[in-house]
Amino acid sequence: MLHHREGQVAAAACPSCYLKEVAMAIINLRRYYPHYPKDKFLEVPDEVADALEEGRRMEGVPD
Repeated sequence: MLHHREGQVAAAACPSCYLKEVAMAIINLRRYYPHYPKDKFLEVPDEVADALEEGRRMEGVPD
């Protein structure tokens, strides 16, 4: 998929042009949702990863 700066015409405002760079973390959803049958990796903002880890700590889930 081309970004409009790379030649694609933008029909609407491009959100990525207005967002600041956000620090991202890669998480495995299976770590937080053990019923997932397979590993599922996602890139999420650091704040989301921190909130998920805080939830694990509050629940007393071992690493």
